[in-house]
Amino acid sequence: MGNAFANDGVMEFNVRCGMRILENSMLTDELTERFDGHLLRELTASARFYPSSPDSLVPYWDGPALYTFDVDGVPFEFFTNLKRDAHRVYAFGTASRDNLRILPRFDRWRWAFAMRDSVIVYNDPTRYLGGLRCGWCLGTAQNPYLPCIAAILRGFVQALGRRFEELVLFGSSAGGFTSLMLGAMLRGASVVVNNAHTDVLLADEAAVSRLLRVCFGGISARTARERYPTRLRVMDFYHHQRYMPRIFFAQNARDSFHMQRHFLPFAREAQTLRESGHDWGRQLFVEVYSCRSGHAPLPYERMMARFALAERLFDG
Repeated sequence: MGNAFANDGVMEFNVRCGMRILENSMLTDELTERFDGHLLRELTASARFYPSSPDSLVPYWDGPALYTFDVDGVPFEFFTNLKRDAHRVYAFGTASRDNLRILPRFDRWRWAFAMRDSVIVYNDPTRYLGGLRCGWCLGTAQNPYLPCIAAILRGFVQALGRRFEELVLFGSSAGGFTSLMLGAMLRGASVVVNNAHTDVLLADEAAVSRLLRVCFGGISARTARERYPTRLRVMDFYHHQRYMPRIFFAQNARDSFHMQRHFLPFAREAQTLRESGHDWGRQLFVEVYSCRSGHAPLPYERMMARFALAERLFDG
């Protein structure tokens, strides 16, 4: 699992089945508490799956399901609600949370029941490593997790008989970062983000410090920038891949911290790419809105309007 990125940003790895993940992931009382018992009742034994590899995925069409992959002892967990007649597949990333006890975490799982599209929500296994509020799906210095998530999402898209052009990666905050990164690993997919991180090292200082201590051996932010630029900063990864996906970026102007440190540098660099004529640059659609909610993500109804707009822009 410690291999470098492959050419398309997805590395080879071996996946082995492990029923013990059910206990390690605390899918009992905590799951009942988090979902008020509703999802636990839905996720019967027949709706929990442990595929041996992404290629062996079999879609479960009859309601919500939980897929768990054991990759060298690391649990990669995916909540799904798949629909046979769906035109698109949405993959949701997970942002930071203060509650460290309840894992796995599937942000916006309820949206999967309201949306007409198939929905996949992936947990961030980095948070299992040591009391992390936020892990950006980075894994460790030796074992990056995002390529594993990309490979599994690739397996889902193929199992569903969909093209990658029908995959939309969505997230806010740290989940926006993972969506932007995965967009360059799953070529053809589109990305929709809200108040997204674009540079991990410019996120909350305490969260970054703990991440570097737990996952990267306690190195400084400066050393991390020198050693892992393509893992920690979206635009550096795009340059490395010579590829940038189609992106719809919704940013709240009243979220001044992320507006100044994440959105504006990213938008300016994307503009520079277009002006310099890079043939691998793609379209960036931007919406800057003003809302008193600050960094909090847009609610369901308002985000659905952005999804519809992004789909029209991407299809146009």
